[in-house]
Amino acid sequence: MTFLRSEGGLQLAKTGLKILRRLITATLQEFLGTSPPKNPKGLKRRVYELAENVITLFWCLSETDKIPPNTVLAAAQCLYVLSDDNEPTTSAIRKTQAYTSCLLGIVTSADPDTLTDSANAMAIDKPADSEKRMNLKVLACGILKNISPLPTMGPTPPEDLDKKITLPLLTSLLDYSPQSAASRVQELITAEALKQNSKVLKGCVNDSIPKPDHKSETEVELESIEDEEVVEEIDMDDEDDDDEVIEEEQPERKSAPSSSQANSLNLIASLTRPLLLLARPTALSFPQSSGPPIHPPTTSALGTIHVRALECLNNLFLGIHAEEGQLPEGAAKQATEVWKDVWSVLGAVGKQAEWTVGSGAEVRKELWEIGVGVLWGLARIGKGELIPDPEEVSALIELCDWTNDEMIKVKCIGTLGCLAQRGDAIEANKVIGAYLFSYLTSPLPTTAIPWPEATLHAASSIIDIYADEDQPYDVNFREPAWTEVLAGAKDRVKRAGRAIDKRKEGGRELKDFADEVYANVKGFVQYRRRLKI
Repeated sequence: MTFLRSEGGLQLAKTGLKILRRLITATLQEFLGTSPPKNPKGLKRRVYELAENVITLFWCLSETDKIPPNTVLAAAQCLYVLSDDNEPTTSAIRKTQAYTSCLLGIVTSADPDTLTDSANAMAIDKPADSEKRMNLKVLACGILKNISPLPTMGPTPPEDLDKKITLPLLTSLLDYSPQSAASRVQELITAEALKQNSKVLKGCVNDSIPKPDHKSETEVELESIEDEEVVEEIDMDDEDDDDEVIEEEQPERKSAPSSSQANSLNLIASLTRPLLLLARPTALSFPQSSGPPIHPPTTSALGTIHVRALECLNNLFLGIHAEEGQLPEGAAKQATEVWKDVWSVLGAVGKQAEWTVGSGAEVRKELWEIGVGVLWGLARIGKGELIPDPEEVSALIELCDWTNDEMIKVKCIGTLGCLAQRGDAIEANKVIGAYLFSYLTSPLPTTAIPWPEATLHAASSIIDIYADEDQPYDVNFREPAWTEVLAGAKDRVKRAGRAIDKRKEGGRELKDFADEVYANVKGFVQYRRRLKI
């Protein structure tokens, strides 16, 4: 990169910044990743080499009278990655008022001309292009989320930042269309291939002649689409954090939903449809089984966007049911409407045979696992209203049996337990009830309980389902004499509780849950015996 100090270096720097930005991001993510690098010494050397190149680049640019917009975006991208789960960096940014003022100035400005002095210091050459200006705002939002909580400063209190600034800004970006992006990429790749084939047929291709340095119109547009996808990924990350804020800020209710809860439901209604569109896979979301993806950056970015969109939905609907007492009016109806849409998205992801082997399998698997969390949240809201579909019930049972992740099993069991509480769904209740009892009655391969948490949730769901003996489906509990079967399973429930390790994160709460389930099983058996039905 030392060539940048020569004449023409500034122009080369401007054109190469996008590539450098991606290189910086990829290297930093690998270096700061949660899993240990395969070659730590080699990676460390690459980081130092990259740092030298970046310093040289900024040195060259600092001698100019303006900083190109792409340099500002590259700097923001670096800060976004560096501040992600990195306490030394977040602490340094948070404690320096000039830095936080600069970021807040970028986020709160309606127009580049209204940027604060601190923001102007960062963006001397303010992006005239609205897309670049928005990209910078999204990155600034991401950095602010990474370094939260912020100190009190300026006219906007930290607690109002999400509600009044960040959330409206990020929500405005949810009209992005993965389908349109994928279609345009396909058109560009196909047109470029036809152009190259035409040159070959005409004998115009000569490998001995060096290719020009400038990019073709196709390459420029593909890079532009890729940049939009990257910004959408960051937007989804920030939106996911804001969904958690919505969940945390809802006040505790004892008997009736508050106006705040109703307002949250309205907000969720406005977010759900665009998030579902972002979650739906496209023709380029996964590599084709016959070969590699036609444009790997698009496939990678789309996969991430789908995952983030489902994570947002997961937080939204689990947050609605996090409160005690009555749900907001219309919540159950909204859940039933979204239910089929989520299943449609998962259907587009593919069945188990498609997400267990082959290229793209990991992303498909991750989408299903997150999707089950969304279904669980919806099922808890629409309990008793959702009509269980035999194919959906079968798919949940299949996933529950297949996965080795106990939390996925718990989500499947929780969803099935809610579906079984539809009063007139007698056949579905019979299938689900028998499956839940299998966790309490199936022969154990060893003396240990293989899935203690799943076992506890199965027992808890059984009690919830059959707590009302007047339900039409209660016949499914009486005819197999499940009261005595449950009585015989008390020891297994107790052993499942003993298998919980209190030292692990959340272990103490889970241990309390286990004690509660065991007490409920004993009490429920006594209650059903007294009924004598």
